[in-house]
Amino acid sequence: SGGIAKWEIIINDLQNWKRTDLPESTKTITDTLPEYMTYVDGSAKCMLYKENEEKNPEETAIKASFDPSTRKLTMTVPALTGKVRAVITYDTKITKLPEGSGNGVTVDGDRISFTNSVTVGKKTKSATVRSEERRVGKE
Repeated sequence: SGGIAKWEIIINDLQNWKRTDLPESTKTITDTLPEYMTYVDGSAKCMLYKENEEKNPEETAIKASFDPSTRKLTMTVPALTGKVRAVITYDTKITKLPEGSGNGVTVDGDRISFTNSVTVGKKTKSATVRSEERRVGKE
């Protein structure tokens, strides 16, 4: 136990002309972490590319709170509006190697997969990290 998984959420395309005008609802990102994982306090960072810019992102304010009872990580980025692009990164930590499958965890022999589900505005996407023989690597 104790393995760290690094996650990345990319909102909007790098090329400005392909970007979507982000609604207010995009400012709040909700991530349901798999069971046996917890958010690493203070690890959330957000690099923001301003409208009409494809280089030189700047770190912008992000507020993150984790509720262990629901496994929900809620992140708020006030600057996430308009045709900006954001790259949000954060870490989670395996609290205990699970015995069985369920709640975002799949156990297959020595292989354990952890899948989280992220909602940004009205879109939800999933990502998976895998632990094999007590090593954690991103899929």
